[in-house]
Amino acid sequence: MNKLTKKQRLFAEVYTIPGTECYGNATKSAVHAGYSEKTAYSQGQRMLKNVEIQNYIKEVETKLFDENIMSGKEVLYRLTRTARGEHTEVEAVVTKTGDYKENPDTGKMQLVYDEHIQLVTKSPKISDQNKALEMLGRHHKLFTDKQEVDHKIPMFVDNIPEDD
Repeated sequence: MNKLTKKQRLFAEVYTIPGTECYGNATKSAVHAGYSEKTAYSQGQRMLKNVEIQNYIKEVETKLFDENIMSGKEVLYRLTRTARGEHTEVEAVVTKTGDYKENPDTGKMQLVYDEHIQLVTKSPKISDQNKALEMLGRHHKLFTDKQEVDHKIPMFVDNIPEDD
């Protein structure tokens, strides 16, 4: 691959980052790479037509997707952990407690609430576990219906002599 300029490399890299405003947007990627806003549209379109930049974009995307896409083993591992209830989630739970305290200004008793945030570890729901079990069962082909068919296959014999 021929050498690309720093701006061209930056353009291609920013153009391929999912979840950013530049993702798939040539104009914004060109501005981010250092091109002026006046020429960003034309520069972005020109760079997308450049074969070397196209190849670099494909290379960056391939590397990005290879690093971020789960392998089959990882999918099975996570499904297994969910099915067994080993996969846990942490959830913040707010608890309110009320207590009567004397108001120093009025001298009357007032109900005062106190909030506490507590982190709670939760196991997966039964429905999530069942779904994971179902998906694992399908992967291992445990749910294929097999039927025994008992029938006789007719045999045709075509060796009868012909009488002339």
